[in-house]
This record gives sequence, structure tokens and C-alpha cells, in this order.
Amino acid sequence: MGRNYRFLHAAVMLLALGVLTAASVPARATALDNTTRDSSASAFCTSLSNRANAAQKRFNKLQTKVKSAWESQDTRLNTLASKFDEQIQAARDKVDDQRAINFAKLEDRASTDDETAAVATYETTVREAANTRRSAVDAARNTFRQAVKDAIKARRLNLSNQATGLSTAVSVAYTTAQSNCDGGVAVATVRSTLLESLQNSRQTFTELRKSDDNIQDQIASLVKTRNATVKAADRAFVETVKDAATALKDAFGSNTEI
Repeated sequence: MGRNYRFLHAAVMLLALGVLTAASVPARATALDNTTRDSSASAFCTSLSNRANAAQKRFNKLQTKVKSAWESQDTRLNTLASKFDEQIQAARDKVDDQRAINFAKLEDRASTDDETAAVATYETTVREAANTRRSAVDAARNTFRQAVKDAIKARRLNLSNQATGLSTAVSVAYTTAQSNCDGGVAVATVRSTLLESLQNSRQTFTELRKSDDNIQDQIASLVKTRNATVKAADRAFVETVKDAATALKDAFGSNTEI
């Protein structure tokens, strides 16, 4: 799960680092003549548009890869969920079959109307308790899954917004630099202003990512809640069946093994 988020984080950081590198080309040494310096300045200004476009293309390509990875992750999680549900159902079917066999044995042992009625009551109680437990477990599992999906969706949205924010900030920085160049601002000033803007954008993104890196804690909390619900359902089932078995034994007599 975390791999895909780290992938997009790396993608947008690559975008920031790429444009930072492009913007941080140092000014030529003062030993160069004015013609050379002017040529260098002109090259810097005329290359801004191409650099901005190249950076955006890299970002778009990496973002597409991340979205594809997210789709693969969703498919994988859905497949695992379906497989687990099938295993649960198979286990329940097996338990139901064995329970039916046990009930048939009890019915065969009942020799009086009271014993027959006690067996019927016991069977009904056990079936209802089993259904109640299963419903509680299914609800806990479904609630957990939906909460995990919501957490993933929220984090993806945050990350996408943060990445888009970085991309927009980079675009604005380049647009401003181009405007400054066109306005006759000294190239050294344009370069330093651009570099500072890109550095600030990168820092803002990094800080936002740090504050949004708690999905594992969220899922751990959801697991605890789900497990607590399942354990409570298990305890209730065991207690109900225990009481039903005691009543059944009383109906058959204290000396009868049930």
C-alpha cells in the first residue's frame, strides 16, 4: 500500500528537483566578456518555456503511472477480499454440515416429548446464535473494509492535490521568471527568484506529506475496532450455546451425556 504513495511522492519530488536543477545554473564568471554574458542570459531566458514544459511532461507521465498503480492496487485488494469471503463461506458450510449431523444425533436420542422439545429449542437457539455471530462478524468486516477504502481514497486525494499544488507552483514560478525576463529584470535576479520559488514549493510539499503520513496508524486502529467486535460476537455466541447446552442436559437428566 505504502509503495504507491512513495512512488507518487518520488515523482513529484523528481519534478521539483528537476526544475531546481534547471534553475540553479550559476551565472558566468565575471571574467567573461559582455557579449558572452549577454548570450548566456539570453539563453537562460529563452529556455524557460522549454524547461517548464519538460518538467510538466515528466510530472504528467509519472502521475499516469501512479494512477495505474492505484488501479492495480484496488484490483488486488478486491481479489483478496473476494478470496477471503469464499474461504469464510466454505468454512461456514462445513460447520453447518457438521452441526446438522450433531443435531440429527440429538434428535435420535430424544425419547420423550419433553426431550424432543428440548432438542428443538436447543437447535433453534444455536442456529440463531450462529446467525447473530455471523451477521456481527460480517458487519465488522464490511465496516472495516469500507473504512480502509475511505482512508485510502482520502490519502490519495490529499496526495494528488498536494502534487497538483506543487506542479502549479512550479508552473507559476516559471511563468513569473519568463515575465521578469521579458520585463528586463537582471537575469541573476530572475534566476535567484526562480530558484527560491522552486525551493519553497518543494519545502511546502514535503511538509504537507509529513503531516499526511498516518494511514498505517488509521488502519491499525480500524483493525483493533474490528477485532474487538468479532471477539465480542464470539463471546456472546459461546455464552449462549453454553446456556442452551445446560438447559438441554437438564431436560435429558443430569446423568445423561450430551
